[in-house]
Amino acid sequence: LLVDGAAAVDVSLLPKFGAEQMIDAYVQNAGPRNLAAPARFTDRVAAGALWQRAVEVPAGVYYVVADHSSVLGATAPDAADGAAKVDYLIQLGDAR
Repeated sequence: LLVDGAAAVDVSLLPKFGAEQMIDAYVQNAGPRNLAAPARFTDRVAAGALWQRAVEVPAGVYYVVADHSSVLGATAPDAADGAAKVDYLIQLGDAR
């Protein structure tokens, strides 16, 4: 994962149920949302450095959420931040 255009973003891995609740709430009323279910993993990703993590989870459907608001996680945009551009690659399988 690589972030550009903002100082940092928060990245969370959410189970299907919680992520779909967030999506439904956003569709009904746009704007930042609190997590609808506990994240399996959350981290702050700073701009400019390649970020890689292996996260062990049970079989299932998950959503990766990149957030650049003051609602989730540790990051909060300031007046100097632009839109956060996030490039990512997700690999499935055993971490080796």
